[in-house]
Amino acid sequence: MLRTILMITCIIWSLPRLAYPDPVVPHFVGVGDLPGGSYRSFAEAVSADGQVVVGASDIAVGLQSRSRPFRWSLAEGMTKVRNGICEQDVSMYGYGISGDGRWVVGTVGGASPGAALWGDPWGFLDLNRNLCQYIGREALDASFYGQVVVGTISGGAGIWTPDSVTLVPVAFTSPSSAFAVSDDGQTIALGVNDDGTYLWRVGISVTQIIPLGGSARGLSADGTVVVGNEVQVLQSAIRWTDQCGIEPLGTEYDARATSANGLVIAGSNPFGESWIWDPVNGVRNLKAYLRDDLGLSDVNGWDLELPNDFSNDGTVLVGSGLNPSNQQEGWVAYIPEVVITRGDFTDDGVVDLADVAGFCAVLVAPCDATIRDRYAADMNDDRIVDAVDVGLFTQELLGP
Repeated sequence: MLRTILMITCIIWSLPRLAYPDPVVPHFVGVGDLPGGSYRSFAEAVSADGQVVVGASDIAVGLQSRSRPFRWSLAEGMTKVRNGICEQDVSMYGYGISGDGRWVVGTVGGASPGAALWGDPWGFLDLNRNLCQYIGREALDASFYGQVVVGTISGGAGIWTPDSVTLVPVAFTSPSSAFAVSDDGQTIALGVNDDGTYLWRVGISVTQIIPLGGSARGLSADGTVVVGNEVQVLQSAIRWTDQCGIEPLGTEYDARATSANGLVIAGSNPFGESWIWDPVNGVRNLKAYLRDDLGLSDVNGWDLELPNDFSNDGTVLVGSGLNPSNQQEGWVAYIPEVVITRGDFTDDGVVDLADVAGFCAVLVAPCDATIRDRYAADMNDDRIVDAVDVGLFTQELLGP
C-alpha cells in the first residue's frame, strides 16, 4: 500500500506545472482585457489572499463598447462575471470584492444606475431587492464573507445585508457615501460632502477623522487604519489611527490603498505617478521600486497611474494605468512582505534587554515615536500601545 501511494505521489509530482509566475516571487503583470470592444481595463480590488482581482473591462454590445465586471487570476486570466437576466445594453462596473473572493460589488449603469452584487455561480443579484429596477447608485465594498455591503443609495450612505437595505443611521446635513467596510463588517468609512470623512463603528461610535477639505480613500481590513489626504499640510497623503490621529506620510496628495494592518500604503500624485510607503523604507516611487529595487523589467513602458488595493499581507498590489501601447489596462504587482518583528527595536532579530528602552519610550509617548517603532511595540497588533502590550513584551523578553 505504501509503495502504491509513493508511486502515485511521484507521478503527480512529475506532471507539467502551470506556466505562470509564483505569487511569492516578485513580478509585475498586466491583466489584459475582455474580448471585443475597446481595449480597456481597470483593476479595482483584490481578495484578501491576493488570488482574485476584480475590475471592469470593455466588450462589444452590438456596435457599442460597454464595460463589464471581470474576475482575474494568474491561473485563469480574465473572465467576465456573469450578469444573468439583467444583461443589457448598459455598462457595468466591478468596484470591490469580498475578502474571500466570492462576491463582486459594483454598479449597473444606465439612466437609473443601480448597486449590484455578483457571485459565481449565483449570477446577478440586485442589491435593492427590486429585480432590475434600481433605486440605489453604487456598491463599493464588502466585508470578508460578503454579508455586509456598503455604498450609496437614495438618500445617502447605504448598507446591504442578506435581510435589509438601510441608510447608515447617522444624521448628516450633506450627501454621504459609505466607501469602505472592515472584514468583520463592524467598521464603515463614510465620506460626507462638505464635511470630511467619518468612521462609524457599528453600535459604538461615529468619529470625524478627516476634516473638511480632506478625504479618505482606503480602510484597512481590520478597520484600524484609514488612508487618504488632508489640506492642512500641502494636500498631504496621510494615515489615521485611533491612538495618534492624522499622520502625514511625507509625500503630497493622495493615499489610496492599505494592507490589512496599515503597514504598507500606496497612493498617487497629481502627475500620474504612483508611490508606495512603509515605516521602514518611507515613500518610494512605485515604478522605480519595482524596476530598480526588484529588477522587474516588465514594468518598463508602463505609467502606473492609480494603485487601488492591497491583499491583506501587502504583497499584492493592484491598480490601473497606461500600458506600453498607451492603452488603459489594469496591473498587478507582487512584492516582498514588509515585516517588523514585535518587540525588536534594534533590528537584530531577537527581543532582549537592548530593546527595553525602545519599548518604554513608545509606551510613554506613542505618538512621538516613529511609526516603525510603534509597530514594534504593538505586540498584539491592534494599533494601540498599552498595558496589554507590556505584558506581551515582558513575556517575550523573559522567554518560555
